[in-house]
Amino acid sequence: MHLGVSSIYLGIAKVYLDIMMRDKYSTALLIELEKRKAARFTELEGVVENPRTLSRKLKELDSLGMIMSENSLYSLSAKGKQAAELSRKWRELLESGSPENDVKNIERIPHPTFSKVLSRYSRILLDYFGERLFGVLVFGSVARGDWSVDSDIDLLIVVDGW
Repeated sequence: MHLGVSSIYLGIAKVYLDIMMRDKYSTALLIELEKRKAARFTELEGVVENPRTLSRKLKELDSLGMIMSENSLYSLSAKGKQAAELSRKWRELLESGSPENDVKNIERIPHPTFSKVLSRYSRILLDYFGERLFGVLVFGSVARGDWSVDSDIDLLIVVDGW
């Protein structure tokens, strides 16, 4: 199973992941604007309750070209629509699958997004390889905790009879 990110998303994936790694509010605003198509500031206060924080997040999304503002209405740009769709697929990946009790030490991964992805991927590997799977080891920047937006996830997958 994979996220299904096509080349159309590659241009925004780095910007989107940077947003998602920084805070949950920007992602929530993108999803809410996707649902509503357009919304006033007061309608978005249900997503981000603090007006100052909401204002700051809307400015950030605007500066990244994710949203537009016209006649006191906020809406998604084409880039924002792609980011919202990517967010939905990302959430589906993270929320799908079996309970996490098969995955050990996942709490040691320094970032919750990486830990969810690795937990899900480990469950996919366990479902596929079964008892032949000895382990999935994380190394590199994610394991050390000094990852960046450009980081990949380095894995060593140990399987009997690959």
